[in-house]
Amino acid sequence: MPGAHAQQVTVQAARLDTSATGMFRKRTEATHFRRGEIIELDLTIDAEIDSASALAGKGFTVVGGPGMGRSHNWSNEEHTFSAWRYYQIKPRRRGRLVVPAVILYSGGKAYSSEPLELMIGR
Repeated sequence: MPGAHAQQVTVQAARLDTSATGMFRKRTEATHFRRGEIIELDLTIDAEIDSASALAGKGFTVVGGPGMGRSHNWSNEEHTFSAWRYYQIKPRRRGRLVVPAVILYSGGKAYSSEPLELMIGR
């Protein structure tokens, strides 16, 4: 059953290839970005997501999201499941940017991501 072993929320930042469209857009995981660049944050857990805390922080504006998705995979007769929320943010300034922890709620329990540090250049 999905969620039976949910333990942690992973968070990743990625650069989006804006020339690609739909589900086939290209994502490149990164920690260094330009000031005007839109950054996609993905929060993933191995459980159904009932809801999520708001994404807010200093130094960036949320320009998209939350979007959501889920996947089921079968490999060697083993079923894996994951669900995710994603947001697009735009940095307001250069320097160190800390995206605060986000809490995902699943089955009456709260699971928190770690804060994510990004470096914003020109």
